[in-house]
Amino acid sequence: MWAWRGDITVVMKSKQSVSCASTCAACVAIVLLTLISTGTANATTVTITGSFTITESGFTGNLPGIQTPSTSKLSNISSGPNFTGNFSNTLTVGTVYTWNFFTAAPTATCGAGCATDTEGTHHYPTDVGTLNVAFNFTAPGVAGPITDYAIYQAKYGGLPLSCTSSPSGNTDCINWHVHNLEVDFSVGNLTDVLLITLTDFQDWNMTPTISLEVLQRTGGNQNGTPLPAALPLFASGTGVLGFLGWRRRRNAAALAA
Repeated sequence: MWAWRGDITVVMKSKQSVSCASTCAACVAIVLLTLISTGTANATTVTITGSFTITESGFTGNLPGIQTPSTSKLSNISSGPNFTGNFSNTLTVGTVYTWNFFTAAPTATCGAGCATDTEGTHHYPTDVGTLNVAFNFTAPGVAGPITDYAIYQAKYGGLPLSCTSSPSGNTDCINWHVHNLEVDFSVGNLTDVLLITLTDFQDWNMTPTISLEVLQRTGGNQNGTPLPAALPLFASGTGVLGFLGWRRRRNAAALAA
């Protein structure tokens, strides 16, 4: 007995041959899925090594202290008016990593040369200056310096600064000129792009964050087997499945005869 169900022929007289063919087809499908999954599951990683320097310039009052934050993937080399740090981190392509960048702590008093705001009968000094940052990279390729700057403001009492949401009292803030920097590492067939995101911040002791993400636009140093490399295997498996289907239909036709 046999019956048609769509494109599938069910042969009742040859259970063993159908079972064998189905089992073989299932095995081929499982192998193909395993090969493709293995190729795409391996994440590509890139090690980024470099350094950065933060300098303070143009301040009307005391310079804020720039320090290494308590928790960060970036290590401190030196502190002071020129704050230098470095990093060596292995990043997974397409993953965003966000870390504490540095801590800016204003001094207890504004110091000489501060601007004076008049609010009614009160005078509140305001400290203003620029924080300049320069990145230099040695791996995976030499790039730099990549530069940016931020306006730093601190107000000692009275109404809050326009860049803060503090209701009153001592306030300060950092506002970056460019929030997203792009670094292109083109070394041989390696075309990785490092995206650097710098965040504005407000608080009396501020710890702005930095985010790093590696993207691969073309080519790249793929560590795994990407899907295109598995396509020939997929095509071969499809041919095998087609042959098994043709063989089942031929056997069914022979039994019906």
